[in-house]
Amino acid sequence: MLLECNPEQIYSITADGRFRINDYLAYIDPKVQSVVKGLGSRVTFIVHEQTVYIVRNLISTDNFKKYGVIINEIETTEFFKEFLSNTSWQHYIQITLGEGSVQLGTDWEGVALLEQDKMLHFTSSVEEEDFILKYEVKMSKQGLVAEEIGFITGISIGIIILLILLSSLLYWFYRSIIGPIEQLTGAFKTIENGELGVVVPHERQDELGFLIKGFNEMSKKTKYLIEYVYKEELALKEAKIKALQSQINPHFINNTLEIINWKAQMIGAKEISKMIRALGVIMNASSSRNNAKMVPLKEEIIYMDSYLYILERRFEERIHIVKSIDEKVLECQVPLLLIQPLLENAVVHGIEPAKGGELVIAISEQNDVVHIVIGNNGQALDEETALYLKRLLSGEEVPGKQHSVGIRNVNERIKLIYGEGFGLEIVTNSGGMTESRVTIPFNCTNNSNKSQSSLVK
Repeated sequence: MLLECNPEQIYSITADGRFRINDYLAYIDPKVQSVVKGLGSRVTFIVHEQTVYIVRNLISTDNFKKYGVIINEIETTEFFKEFLSNTSWQHYIQITLGEGSVQLGTDWEGVALLEQDKMLHFTSSVEEEDFILKYEVKMSKQGLVAEEIGFITGISIGIIILLILLSSLLYWFYRSIIGPIEQLTGAFKTIENGELGVVVPHERQDELGFLIKGFNEMSKKTKYLIEYVYKEELALKEAKIKALQSQINPHFINNTLEIINWKAQMIGAKEISKMIRALGVIMNASSSRNNAKMVPLKEEIIYMDSYLYILERRFEERIHIVKSIDEKVLECQVPLLLIQPLLENAVVHGIEPAKGGELVIAISEQNDVVHIVIGNNGQALDEETALYLKRLLSGEEVPGKQHSVGIRNVNERIKLIYGEGFGLEIVTNSGGMTESRVTIPFNCTNNSNKSQSSLVK
C-alpha cells in the first residue's frame, strides 16, 4: 500500500510470510505509477509473468480525494479455481486480463507447440467497464479422443452387461409369467372353438398356479355341465313344450260335436260331412301324429281355415272374417297350433259375448320378424281383464283365474322356442278392436314337411 502523505514508504504484508519488495520495486511499481494517474476510483489488473495484481486508488469519503494506492497480489490457482473445476481440460487453461495472460494449466506449453489441426481451441470472455477477462482452453485432440474412447468403452461395456441382465430378466419373466398366460389364453380359445375339458399342465404353487388350477377345474365343470346338465335341460324343455301343446283347450272338440249334432237335425248330410272333415283336420293337428313341433305357416293356415269354416257354420251371418296373409311368409316355420288358440280366445271372449262381429287375421313380415295379428270388434276389453291378461302373459301366477289357458300356453311356447325377445301381447288398438299380436323370427325353409291339402272348400 502506498500513501500520498509518505510516498517513499511502502507498506506490505504477505499471507505466506515471503517478502518480495525488490521484485515489486523493479517490475510492478513502475506499471502501478503509470496506471494510477488516470485510474480514478476504478479497478485495473497488472499481469507480470505468472502473477496477477489488482490495483485500485484509495479515495477519501470526506473530500473524495486520493490519499493512496492499494496493490493486491493474488494466488491465481485459488482466484480462478472455478475454471479449474473441469478435470478434462484443467491442465490446458490460459487467463488473459488486459494485456497480460496467465497459464493455469501445467501442460499448456506442450499443447501450444502442437500444430493447429491437432489442437482443440475454446474461448470465452467477460467484458466489464474496467477490464476484459478472456478464458481460453487449448488441448490435444488425441488426448480428448482417447479420453472419450475410454468413456465410451466403459459406457458400452456397462450397456452390454445391462442388456445381458435385462435379457435374462425378460427370459425369466417370460418363462414365469407370460408363457403360462399364453397357455391360458390358448386354452380359452380352444374352449371357445367348442373343444371342452381342456386343462393346462402346471406345477406352480404361486398365484398364477392358483389361477391355472381354477381354470382347469372350471374347464372340467363346464364340460360336465354341457354334456349332462345342459342335455338334461334340453330334454326337460322339449317335454315341457310337448306338455304345453297337449293343453290346448279340449272343450273345443265338445263344442264342435254339439254343433254337428245340431246341424244334423237342421240340414242335410253334405254340410255335416264338411264339418266332420274340418274337425278331422283340427284333430289331426291337435294330436300331432307325426310328432312335429314346428310346421310351415301354410300348414298352420290350413288348420286355421278348418277352424274358421266351423265358426262360419256356427255363427253364419253374425260373423265376418277378413284375412290378409303375405305369401312370402308361407314357408316360415312356426310352432304347431299357434293360431287356433288365439282365434278361439277371440271368439270366446269377444265375438260370442257380443253375439257376433268382425274377425280379422293379418300375417306379415317386417325387419325379419313375422307379425301375426288376430283382431275382433266384439266385446271390448275392460280395465280389469286387460290387467289380468298383462299379468298372465308376463308369467305371473294369477290366483282365482283358470280360463285363457290357451293364450298363456302360446306365449310360453314362443318364449321357450325363440327366447324372451318374442311372444304374445293382447291390446286394444286405436280403432277399439281387441288384438292378439304375436311376434316370431322370420325363419323360412324350402325343405319343410309336406303339408296336407285343405279339406274345406
